[in-house]
Amino acid sequence: MAGRPLAFLTLTGCAEPLAGAGPGGSPSTSAERSVGGSPSAPAGLNAVRLIGLWSVDAPGVDDGVVLRLDPNELLVFGTCGVLFGQWQANVRGDFLASTDSSSGSCTPDVTTPPWLAAATGFGFDGAAAMLVDETDTPTARLQPGAVPSVPPNLDPSYADPSVVTDEDRRRFAADPSLPAGLTPAVTERLIGRWLPVGAPTSTAFVSFADNRSWTGSDGCNGIGGRWLIGSGGALLATSGPQTLIGCLNIAIADWLFAAALAGFDGEIMVLVGADGNETGRLQAG
Repeated sequence: MAGRPLAFLTLTGCAEPLAGAGPGGSPSTSAERSVGGSPSAPAGLNAVRLIGLWSVDAPGVDDGVVLRLDPNELLVFGTCGVLFGQWQANVRGDFLASTDSSSGSCTPDVTTPPWLAAATGFGFDGAAAMLVDETDTPTARLQPGAVPSVPPNLDPSYADPSVVTDEDRRRFAADPSLPAGLTPAVTERLIGRWLPVGAPTSTAFVSFADNRSWTGSDGCNGIGGRWLIGSGGALLATSGPQTLIGCLNIAIADWLFAAALAGFDGEIMVLVGADGNETGRLQAG
């Protein structure tokens, strides 16, 4: 995925900066409404503002659908049940989400809704949030203040406001740089099968497909999710449930989920966390 164009500044024109706080409790700025953001924006995009409860306005979506974004999970409350999954976002305006389980009459359909699966970026238009695809075309408009209809088999607190900690704010505000000497990863270079460096006898691997899905193994258990490369090697990855066979495994899913950047040291892929430290190294295999 290429970097988002600087020329694409707002979704609906020149709105005044929002006075007050967004769903994540942070003040809004006009820079935060710039879809895709840019390295030149002083504060980038405040991704923590996405945390909260949102009414979803998107093609083919029924009235009453609510998206809940918590710091470490997402839920989609629909007309036939609830979808559960993960999401990631960063200050550069990149966004990624996937669903992997469900509750209600939708079961066992856990397919990520099209408006959510197509989203690769986000922005703000006043109090509303917008999800956009790789061409910066909106896939959904999100309005704050939604109240979901929580099924009786789920915790009723899912209708309450999300809790945002200082640690969450720091994590979503992180914008690390690749260590010197590394070349930023791009989509085309990641596609393929990769093995952990230094573990030649392990059966652990990760395979990136061009449809933004990944599959792999920690050496015993099947794993998988979705992935996205943004500008400057920014990496987002989600992971779903996995089997729990005990073994001397390699936590590749954890490497990916904790990574904020991917770069290359020659032919070796280096994953870098939000703190600027490596989370793992992979070699083609």
